Amino acid sequence: MIPRVELPLSREETANYLGLTLETVSRQLSQLKAQGILEFHDRRHFSVLDRAGLQAASGSDEKLRKHLAGAQSSMVASEGV
Repeated sequence: MIPRVELPLSREETANYLGLTLETVSRQLSQLKAQGILEFHDRRHFSVLDRAGLQAASGSDEKLRKHLAGAQSSMVASEGV
């Protein structure tokens, strides 16, 4: 059995956190579903069907680390305001 993952944030909250639009987040998740990488059980629960595909879709590990570091530093800066 493939474990389910729970998203603690809504798609809108995820978009705001990452500095993206809701449409971009929804489009990317829909693409991952269409590619057979993710399977959604409802709006907040999904399973990763293809871990290698998910990693490949994210780009290089270095690129992903830089993106996440930038998002985190943006959140820290906005919390200090």
